[in-house]
Amino acid sequence: MSYSDALAALEPVLQQASPVEARAQLLALLAEYPHEPELHYRLGVLCQAQDWPEAQNHYQAVLARLPAHAPSWFGLGFLAFRQAAYPRAEDYFRQALRFQPDFVLALDYLAQVCWLKEALSEAVELWERCSQLQKDLRWHTKLTLYYQKLKRWSDAYRHAQAWLAAAPDNADAHNEAGLILIQLRQPEAARRAFEQALQRAPEFAEVWTNLGRLAKSCGQMNAALEAYQRAVETRPDYAEGWYNLGMLYEENGQTLAARQAVQRALGQQPMLLRPAQTDPAFWPTPASERALLALRQSLILPRVYADQSEIETYRAQLFECLNALQGLDLQVAVPERELMGLTPFYLAYQGQNDRDINSRLARLLAPVLDLAPPLQASPRGPLRIGLVSAFFQDHSVTHCFGSMIQALAAEPDWAVTLFLTPAAQPDAVTHTLAQRLKLVYLPESLAEARQTLLEQQLDLLIYPELGMDSFSWLLAFARLAPHQAVLSGHPVTSGIPNVDYFISHSSLETAEAQLHYSETLITLPGVPVNYTAPPRRSVSRTRAELGLSESAHLYFCPMTLFKLHPDFDAVLAEILASDPRAEILLFQYHHSLLHQILQARLQRQLPRPDFARIRFLPWARWETFMALLENADVVLDTPHFGGGNTLYMAFSRALPVVTWPAPFQRGRGGAGLYQAMGLDFGVATDLADYARKAVQLASEPEWNRLCRNQLAERQPQLFGQTQSTAALIDWVRSLKRG
Repeated sequence: MSYSDALAALEPVLQQASPVEARAQLLALLAEYPHEPELHYRLGVLCQAQDWPEAQNHYQAVLARLPAHAPSWFGLGFLAFRQAAYPRAEDYFRQALRFQPDFVLALDYLAQVCWLKEALSEAVELWERCSQLQKDLRWHTKLTLYYQKLKRWSDAYRHAQAWLAAAPDNADAHNEAGLILIQLRQPEAARRAFEQALQRAPEFAEVWTNLGRLAKSCGQMNAALEAYQRAVETRPDYAEGWYNLGMLYEENGQTLAARQAVQRALGQQPMLLRPAQTDPAFWPTPASERALLALRQSLILPRVYADQSEIETYRAQLFECLNALQGLDLQVAVPERELMGLTPFYLAYQGQNDRDINSRLARLLAPVLDLAPPLQASPRGPLRIGLVSAFFQDHSVTHCFGSMIQALAAEPDWAVTLFLTPAAQPDAVTHTLAQRLKLVYLPESLAEARQTLLEQQLDLLIYPELGMDSFSWLLAFARLAPHQAVLSGHPVTSGIPNVDYFISHSSLETAEAQLHYSETLITLPGVPVNYTAPPRRSVSRTRAELGLSESAHLYFCPMTLFKLHPDFDAVLAEILASDPRAEILLFQYHHSLLHQILQARLQRQLPRPDFARIRFLPWARWETFMALLENADVVLDTPHFGGGNTLYMAFSRALPVVTWPAPFQRGRGGAGLYQAMGLDFGVATDLADYARKAVQLASEPEWNRLCRNQLAERQPQLFGQTQSTAALIDWVRSLKRG
């Protein structure tokens, strides 16, 4: 019997046989015909699931006789791919395609290898070839997803449309189309796509979350909350949905609901904040997981407090939590994920000394964050200075410190580099800085970011702020330069042991200020920062055009709502009681619902007619903000944590500001700027005096005019001032000499 007859006779048996039986039958036939490539190939395919070495031997036997046999080259590549030997797999797949260019399976696996080695453009080109060679829905599905990873949104949408054309009832396709349309800035089309997905799969919880995110981005906060709630109602075991809902509750000041949602999320899925590929060897103990959850919940703080007693309650809870966790061996594998959002940012708005509580938090986390290797000696040559921030862009941090940074960079004695953390949103301001300074974008991995900074062999590392950006705060725990300092972009001590200096200003600190800082306090003389006066607008806007009263006395408090400490309520009440024509203008906070909490607080304390004279304006862009300033009678600086940029803007328009210098730097900015101008008419001695000064300025036109004239004469002394910058440069030189 010939080989072909023998194989034909065996074929029905092979179709019915188990893999073990089929292998035995093929091996028996191979014993008779040991050089037949087809038998070796079929045995290779049969063995590759269980016996990789035997499969490899059979594929190689085929290629010994048929060097151009593309399926065997692919078989060798598949075995190498299964063993994660990707360079070898790539060579085999390319050989298969050399002999059979339209081999779709080889194209697919070669694309996967290219993606893994980050040859991303080649990968999608290979999948595009697959889609052209084979009319199969899976290529459109795959390319829809992978083009999104490359942020090639138009290409992604092209394949999403092809996916939808082939499978119009596929909810996944509609969901992906919605995600892409958000990136293409077509929110209404994205909303329709998500709704189409939900029509086909009402229980698709992730789509409810995506619809919520879209609503939030469009400023529709109530709709966002409703969608996030529907996500977890639809699927109660949706841990990520509970966590997202918790974060949204927190953003809107619903603190207890936020804590409960986070508890449910991490109780259901303790590994939620870790990447899926985390090595099990680094999984924490249950005790560590419970500790981190307790800490996270304790740091979810109200953004607007109902009253002073609520401040004391939440502060005491955090103290109790930190005391209970001291000495505990925390275990963290990926800190930038597991510890994200744990900065004590909102503590600073409670009006108390945060040194002890921030230091306790820092001591607790230091063992898992201070992981940098010992510093190497810096090379000879100019001093090397680095600044790390997420805010080297159109942001208050850069508005305050941009001129100072550029003055540092202009010095010939050192080289300055700006390091942008992953949360940075580069814009035209960033581009301007890049023309004068070296910019480095830090990787998303905290360990890799530390290594990037260590490789720079810096002599001095400066953080313009600590606490506003989670990544830079976590980074500051490591010793990455011999000298490490923080500026007052967020004017409160970090508590972090490896931050050596807090650079502040003599006009903003009291004699006992060192007691407020864990760092060594450096106070610079002169105007706090070299601020550039905001430009004049070409067109003025009247009160009527802004929807404001022509006859009212306008008291403008343009501060973020979490700066309105409960102590301030009595001041507002006294102003409204003393001045029947008073209207107090506040801003809502972006699109959040925080103003509703403040409204409820004030409504409980004020007579209804007085409460009716408090207006919450929509969050304004710069042009509208400046127009509102120019139409106000007086600006109210918030006690305990006052204004920064806002004060410079008000004084640039010769607008009187009333301020009360609190014990801490963050509440003394207004008094410091008045001191720089040699004026004090707006500086209150206490909160009762604050209300009197505000009413006098708003209701007595002659006094208001006199004060404005004094400000117009003196306010140039606030802008373009370089004394503090020069002092900072001298301080840096002293480090070099040391």
